[in-house]
Amino acid sequence: MEKTCILAKPDAVCKNLVGTILTRMAQVGLSLRAAKMMKLTTAQAEAFYAEHKGKPFYARSSRS
Repeated sequence: MEKTCILAKPDAVCKNLVGTILTRMAQVGLSLRAAKMMKLTTAQAEAFYAEHKGKPFYARSSRS
């Protein structure tokens, strides 16, 4: 069985799009096995996106 991680970024949560995202997942045949809402610290976010550091599309936000 394959597994994947789907992240809803803060702007999607603020726009109440999480339900829409889950609906689209179900429509293409994906099954939700677990869900967790959390707010990452800056250090956690930097660690999560570390593999992208230095790439043209990666820029550290001025927001903290």
